Amino acid sequence: MWAKLPPGTDLAILSVVGGECLRDTLKLCQVNSCFLELAKATARQHLEDDSASVRMEALKANVRMGEQGSLMARKTLLARTLDQDASIRELAVRTLSYLLVAGDEDALLAISAGIRLLDDDDSAVRQAARSLLSAVAGRGNSSVVAALVASASSMDEERRVEAVEALAALAQRGDGEALAALKICMEDASLRVRQEAVAALGDVAEYGDETCTELLCQASSEPDPTMRCALAHASTAIAARGSLSMIRALLSFLLDSHAEVRVRAVTALGVIAEPGHEETIAALSALESDPDSRVHNARDNVLEMLKSTLDIPMDAAADDECALEEAIAKGVRHRLMSADASPRRSRSPRLEREAPIFRRQVTC
Repeated sequence: MWAKLPPGTDLAILSVVGGECLRDTLKLCQVNSCFLELAKATARQHLEDDSASVRMEALKANVRMGEQGSLMARKTLLARTLDQDASIRELAVRTLSYLLVAGDEDALLAISAGIRLLDDDDSAVRQAARSLLSAVAGRGNSSVVAALVASASSMDEERRVEAVEALAALAQRGDGEALAALKICMEDASLRVRQEAVAALGDVAEYGDETCTELLCQASSEPDPTMRCALAHASTAIAARGSLSMIRALLSFLLDSHAEVRVRAVTALGVIAEPGHEETIAALSALESDPDSRVHNARDNVLEMLKSTLDIPMDAAADDECALEEAIAKGVRHRLMSADASPRRSRSPRLEREAPIFRRQVTC
């Protein structure tokens, strides 16, 4: 309809069009560039409309302006994070998460808005806030970590789960405040919180941290099989190579009634046990009669790796550096070929992943 506007149309009349006609008003910018500023002004005007649907359409227009590089539109989006309508707050925050990056002029304001919205009543808004903080704050922001630590002690189970999950993505390795919160959450009454805490520990604890390794060992008696899976997986990122306490905890999982736990334990032993460790080799050899093919495959790979240096006499290996290096390289190649054998794993919060490893179906 706007393409057929006659010359001399009263633009003042068009600028006050709102309500159900707002979509048509915004089409002005698609018809002729001379209407662009009018459309922008109209959109800003209707951001304060009493109707949430009108404000939403006006916000969408501002989103398009922001995508075209408008700095004013970014400030408008930041203001809409205070809107009383949850869907408008969510759209504003999600848009900011891809328009802004760390160091931008409005990044600090966006971080403040994200921290405030971590406590929003709407779960979708809280998720969008975590995405925003990941984009503009990144890992190690002390204000963000402090806010998440506070949320981790919330009375609401869902918020504790979200906070622990976000700590895994936004706290630096070795962050004492985050680790203290995770240790408390490992004893939470909620299984979901404990699951997230064990998984997050693998992302926040430093490699070789003896205190955190001991925490995992203590949790090895956890009755829930998904917790034992999460524990075995986290151990590969925390326990130092050759840690006897962690190795023995994992060896106890080889007798677990759940095949998934046994698979995770075998894989973790391939990362933590030293080549030639007799106790581990003997325990893995005893799995020959295991009924699960996945356990067999993992066992065969790990056994071949652990035995790789035994084929070379130690005296000869000491005299022949090339032979020793070849044996080590062989073990490393097997380690890289094992899908779950990396001592470091990449893990993101719910905003970036849908199914954490410990939520996989556990088979008996």
